[in-house]
Order: sequence, then structure tokens, then C-alpha cells
Amino acid sequence: MNIIIYKVATEDCYRCGFEPAFKLTEPKHISREWITRAEYALPADFELAETVCGDPAIYRKDNGEHCALVSDRYFGHGGENPVLIVDGERVKLSKIRDLPW
Repeated sequence: MNIIIYKVATEDCYRCGFEPAFKLTEPKHISREWITRAEYALPADFELAETVCGDPAIYRKDNGEHCALVSDRYFGHGGENPVLIVDGERVKLSKIRDLPW
């Protein structure tokens, strides 16, 4: 399954060194100037589903556990790529392509 991930990197990310946020939906309260988007391959063990609030989220297929989508800086890497947190370990996502606006 392929998914679109939105990377939000505001001025504070660049100026203060904050890590970017990765979202599964386009944030409406931030200018697209600060948002890039790309298509990623979701590993076979995971699925995209809705939370009880109707927001998209990534879950493990085997046990239904919600997986956090964070910057790889969480693990001491560059911070430019999204990763899933599963049992305290990172699961890298394969980027397929950048998407223009």
C-alpha cells in the first residue's frame, strides 16, 4: 500500500533546529510554503485506517497497535525522513517519489 505523507517544517525547524512533523493529512492552518509531500510504500505488516475520531493513522496488522509516525531524528539521524515507531524500534519507509503541489 502506498501512502502520502506531508512533511511540515516551519521556520522554527530551520532556525531553532526543531524536527519536522510528519502528517497523513494536509495541515490546513499552515501555508503550503512550509509543507512538502511525498508518496511512501507502507510495509506489508502495516495498514492505514481511521482512528475513532476519523483521522487517518497507521496500525500494525497483526495486533491493531497504533504506530507513531515521527522524524528519524528521534533516533539520532538527519530528521528529514519519516519513520514508524514499533516496539521502541524504527521502521523505515521507502520513498517512492516527491509530489508537486
